[in-house]
Amino acid sequence: MIHPLFRTLATRPELLAEHLGAYAQLVSVEAGETTAQWRRHALWAAVMTLGLFLFATLAGTALLLLAVVPLDAMPMPWLLAAVPAMPLLLAVLGWLQMRQHPLSCSFELLREQVALDTALLKEASEA
Repeated sequence: MIHPLFRTLATRPELLAEHLGAYAQLVSVEAGETTAQWRRHALWAAVMTLGLFLFATLAGTALLLLAVVPLDAMPMPWLLAAVPAMPLLLAVLGWLQMRQHPLSCSFELLREQVALDTALLKEASEA
């Protein structure tokens, strides 16, 4: 006896083409979402890295100034801490954004669709 799937494929091949087209569209949508997520993550990683680099540079400069110029001779000594703090806050913001939105490449909708189709094929083969 011929399996119902093969009978359907032989009599109505457009159904298979339509189904494969829907799979291709689903993969395309999920890949686009994953790509956008990776880009956003890379942007926040770059922000964090730039913030850390600027913080290290400005903090090193502040330490050098502190070593050369006496504290009581400085007009605004609080700037030695405030200026490096701004890029540090930027780095913390980037880190928090990366933590709030972790990367995932699960393709969950595609997995669900494959599971549904597998269950449907199993049910058709048992009947």
